[in-house]
Amino acid sequence: MKKINFLIFLFLIVILANFSSAHQKSIQVKINEDGTSTEKILWKIEVKEFFSFFPVGSWRIPIPKEADEIKVSDKYGNLAFSIAESSEKYNLIVFKNSKRIYYTSDYFFNIEYKLKRNPIFYEPKFFYKRTFSRSPTDDSFSLSIALPENSQIRYLKENPLNQYIKDSSIILEYNLSINETKTIEIEFNITGFSPDLGIFLSPEPNLVEINSNYYEAVLPERYANYYASILKKADVGVEFIERSYGFPSPYRWKIEIIGFDDLDFEVHTEGFYLGDGRIRIKTTNLQKTEKEILYTLLHETIHGFNSKFFSESVPNFWWEEGTAQYISFLVLENLSYNMTEEKNEIFNLLESCKNIDKTFISTWSPNYYIRNNGEINCNNTKSDFVSLGYANSYFIVDNIVKYFGNDIFKKFYQTAEKIQINFSSDRSILNNQMNYVLSNATKHEFTSTLEAFGIEVKQVTNQEEYLTPILTGLPILEEDKTNKILAFIIVLTLVVSLIIFLIIKTRK
Repeated sequence: MKKINFLIFLFLIVILANFSSAHQKSIQVKINEDGTSTEKILWKIEVKEFFSFFPVGSWRIPIPKEADEIKVSDKYGNLAFSIAESSEKYNLIVFKNSKRIYYTSDYFFNIEYKLKRNPIFYEPKFFYKRTFSRSPTDDSFSLSIALPENSQIRYLKENPLNQYIKDSSIILEYNLSINETKTIEIEFNITGFSPDLGIFLSPEPNLVEINSNYYEAVLPERYANYYASILKKADVGVEFIERSYGFPSPYRWKIEIIGFDDLDFEVHTEGFYLGDGRIRIKTTNLQKTEKEILYTLLHETIHGFNSKFFSESVPNFWWEEGTAQYISFLVLENLSYNMTEEKNEIFNLLESCKNIDKTFISTWSPNYYIRNNGEINCNNTKSDFVSLGYANSYFIVDNIVKYFGNDIFKKFYQTAEKIQINFSSDRSILNNQMNYVLSNATKHEFTSTLEAFGIEVKQVTNQEEYLTPILTGLPILEEDKTNKILAFIIVLTLVVSLIIFLIIKTRK
């Protein structure tokens, strides 16, 4: 009987065990002077009901993909773990609790790891950026960030809940509400007193030059090996662009990393093409994923290829930005990167904004809208004309390729070179010129095609020296009337002279 009662008791425990729990998460970040940061996650597990327990089983927690020197432990010691891919930026660390977790247990996991490229250290300032999210299963979520000793904060994106100094280090504390995602950005420098100079100094990074077949860059030594491997892949991208465009790389590309004092945190783009093969990259781009860095490099490189035909006086427009995006995506896919998420983002934005008047794309330029950015409401989704312009530009080029094949780029530039066209800085004229070159390159009248994408192809009326053919809309320089009259007089004189000569000869 006692045995039966005991079995019933055990059965009730199992039945009543509903695994209800509370997860208390605390993250401590220590930023180091050497351009690394160390993160410690204390994940405390509490069982809420007395008759409940957690059996030994798997747990998962996301950490940044570039995390190194990972350690997982519980109150009994180190735990074995495995890594499962979660997304392009995060991996899941999978591990098991070593014992059952009961109502009375004081059980926790410790997860520690190091990030080698966060913060960014350059000139001689530091920039730290991390995004943290609180899960619905987190009963509480606290975050503290410790800066190096003698730090001076220059910029904070999120104001902390609490800020104080401990052991000469600034400590920033944040709390996150349920389902909240918070991106922390901190720009700071470090001062140290120099007895020799009698002043406070900041550490200077050791800059080195790295080279590949097509690129050269100067950047802090701690990023050299990582960036060198990226440039090798960018070389493959340049070769792909050469085949697509039908002409060799016009430059050996020089990458310039700009300092923090030149940063504009409101500017969307991570890179700029300066002309003459010079590509300027924001310092914060060093912190991006490999795919993101490659995209920025390739995007600006394609602007450089385009500049062989579109001079600096010609504004960036739908073809410039559309090809820079479209071909960069092609290259990255050729390098085995998945671009589905980026494409879906473009097409989802276009779908949300499908009722927006598309004619703005005729005069759209990112250089203008970045500085004069205004929000638009697309089907209750907030966007802006920078993002929408890029999306439309990609969409136009994507559809042109679908109609006429990947060799359209080569045909376009071969046609432009053959007719020796000088692309105009006047947008109306420029659209007509694009229409003319595309029509000749594809042997297809392109006017209706471009107009369907919101590109206005119309007669130019603001400059008298241009005429507009009915079919293509290309402005053509009218011949000088004086030259016409002079030619007519010469021809008439020759004809009269010939008649007089024949009359004299006949009489003889």
